[in-house]
Amino acid sequence: MKKFFTFLACALILPTLFGAGENLDTLKGLSFANAKIPVYQGRQLQMVIYADHGKRNGTVLNGDGIVLDIIRPDADVDKIGDGWKTQTYKLGAPLDEILAFWKNRIFYSEGAMTTRRGDVDQKTRRCYGGERVYFRSPTIDLNGIGFVADFNRHTIQVNSDIDVVMRPASSDVNTILRNGAEVPKEYNFMTATGDTLLIDNSKHQILLIGDAHVREKDTTLDGERMTIFLGRGDSKEKKSDDGSTIGGAQSGIRYILADGNVKMADGENQKAYADHLHYDLERNKISLTIDPPEKGGSLDQIKLISIDPETGKEEGTLTADHAEFYRSRNYVLFTGHVRAKDKNGTIDCEKLELFLSSATKEESDRIIGGGVGQKIERAVAIGSVHMVDGKDVLDCSKMTLYFQRKEEGRTTPLSKGASKLSKVVCDDQVVGMVYDELPAPGKTVTATQKMFSDHLVHDLLTNVITLTVDSAARGDNPKRIRLYSGFDASGKAESSLTADRVDYFRDRDYILFSGNVRVEDKSGTLDSDKLELYLQPAKKGDSDRVIGESSGSRKLDRAVAIGHVKTVDEKSMLESDKLTMYFTTGKRKNQQVSGLFHSGKSELSVIVAEGHVVGTTSDSSDQSSMFGALGSDGRSDRRFFSDYMKSEVVTNNTELHGNVVVRDDATKLSCQDMFIVGKPKQEVAARTDDPDADPFELVNSESYAPSRVMLSGDRELEKIICEKDVVIVSRQNDGKRVCAEGDHGLYLVAAKSFVITCDSDKYCRIRGDGRLQKCDKIHYALDRELFTGESRPGRIQYSEVDPEPIPEL
Repeated sequence: MKKFFTFLACALILPTLFGAGENLDTLKGLSFANAKIPVYQGRQLQMVIYADHGKRNGTVLNGDGIVLDIIRPDADVDKIGDGWKTQTYKLGAPLDEILAFWKNRIFYSEGAMTTRRGDVDQKTRRCYGGERVYFRSPTIDLNGIGFVADFNRHTIQVNSDIDVVMRPASSDVNTILRNGAEVPKEYNFMTATGDTLLIDNSKHQILLIGDAHVREKDTTLDGERMTIFLGRGDSKEKKSDDGSTIGGAQSGIRYILADGNVKMADGENQKAYADHLHYDLERNKISLTIDPPEKGGSLDQIKLISIDPETGKEEGTLTADHAEFYRSRNYVLFTGHVRAKDKNGTIDCEKLELFLSSATKEESDRIIGGGVGQKIERAVAIGSVHMVDGKDVLDCSKMTLYFQRKEEGRTTPLSKGASKLSKVVCDDQVVGMVYDELPAPGKTVTATQKMFSDHLVHDLLTNVITLTVDSAARGDNPKRIRLYSGFDASGKAESSLTADRVDYFRDRDYILFSGNVRVEDKSGTLDSDKLELYLQPAKKGDSDRVIGESSGSRKLDRAVAIGHVKTVDEKSMLESDKLTMYFTTGKRKNQQVSGLFHSGKSELSVIVAEGHVVGTTSDSSDQSSMFGALGSDGRSDRRFFSDYMKSEVVTNNTELHGNVVVRDDATKLSCQDMFIVGKPKQEVAARTDDPDADPFELVNSESYAPSRVMLSGDRELEKIICEKDVVIVSRQNDGKRVCAEGDHGLYLVAAKSFVITCDSDKYCRIRGDGRLQKCDKIHYALDRELFTGESRPGRIQYSEVDPEPIPEL
């Protein structure tokens, strides 16, 4: 009880200092030394003021060597030490010095402030001074100039030149000494500066006003006003006799609120701007928000900036309506109109998640929203995702970006450090668009390519892009990947392609479409089980707009369709097991060619069909078709069959091999090898004088071929050569069939004559009407439907009865 009687003695020496009557106004000039003045709130000891010496001037005590010791609500007054000439540690002292100072004080003191000179006003219950002050507590330490301690409000205000050190719970003296916690291996603390500081003990708050600045390691925080909330430790709040809150023991910083022109920076590489910041130290979470304009908001959105450390210039920005940094979880969340932007492009979405991990200084990234000593693992954009990369645009509902540590590779608007983008995954309502030039604000530009799928995966390590769709029951409207290319002014696509899956091997310049592949454009359609596109690097003027390829630096080399291949154009249809189309560039000067798979200067040059080749041709107009060399006779469609076909599209020379058959309703021609040869087209007016004449025949038919067998717009059929097992069957006007057989055949278009010959040791045969004629050569005049046999003398032989039936058409 000794300390109790000491306080009682002080009260007698300085009568009723805080509770005295008005008669103290008359006391002047009373000097004292080593004064100890207790300050009570009701019956609760609130503070003890120590003064080395001074004098009284009425209700005001003028003292030198002032020490204000804030007493804990649960303190044992018998254990309160004397505070005269208290020597505090320097601001920013190491933790062991701080612990040594508080070792014997922690159980009764919540803070101590020293100053060279101060005044205590009994009437207003305040203590104040204009000298430099030094405040130390288990949680915060500060230096400043000038102070006002209000005992009624339980506040201490420091007027200017504020320098503060703040400790979180992990390094708080209360936590270590009172709770018996281990001394942390790393001393964590924050520093702060400002114009004015107010300590509100009843609310466990510290208010920093005017040009407030906080630093935690490499992270800095600036604002017009900051409110620092302190923990209450394990002591309960207490009430004074008048009902006001006295407060419990403090224990570390709980959270910080920053308001007004808030700026947060991580090192020199990351900066964030907002109207408000909430830093929850217990959860290690930082939240950024803005005010709406009607509430005085100074920003349209939260803004984060990434800085190039070499140039010091802005290299990326991210804006959002709200941001949350879960630092202990290495997780960052942006919500509301999120946009990440740099020189490579932009990412827009409704929500963006960043998943980070701890990293060494060498491995750390310049992450927008991350901190120093962190690297990015993945980013997830959710809701109306819109990514612009160069002239490519990608939309989806969800986009996941994966990162790996690489010396070289692709950066994004989200990361500029050692970790490079390794994979992009898009899910749900995936739409890709390619533009020749991106639309300017307020203007509409038609894309040159569009793509629709359910999923997209771009593996940047292998540089492979894969498109897939969710499995769905096949029906009238099955799900497909859809690609469109070459849009006209009305928005209609020149080419389209659908498939179940697309794999683009960019390093190999190879695209694979698989599963129910269909290509459509104005020249026709192609269906197959699988379609392979082989590309080549191209100069700017020679590049194609190839479906599935968006870089604009490739041209089409060849396309290979495999499995149940079927192509259809205006005048023909071709089916095979495999179809290879070769393309060349610049064969036709100043002619832009659009065709299957692409639009550009490349044009189809060679077609190769293999395995069960079946073609059907018809003549609908005086225009060429891909397989016009086998055009019909104008009366019916003509079909051809072979095991192999090769067509030179530019020269219109075609060859068929292996069980070749060409037939229509009136004629059938078969052999093992067939060569169809074209020549330059000569424009001649159609014949119109004879109403019974063939409408497809031209004037001077001995010199010019019928248009129905034209090969292309500038080539026409010259001759057809047949080799091995040549057989031609014709149905005559009387309905009877005539058959000619030999080893070699030659059809000369100008002469309208088909000539069949045989090897020297064999006979050619003409069969019809039950007769068999053997000869060396057979002439078949198409216009007269007449077969004529020729032979050297003594070589013509006749048989009255044909032992074999004539083949069917």
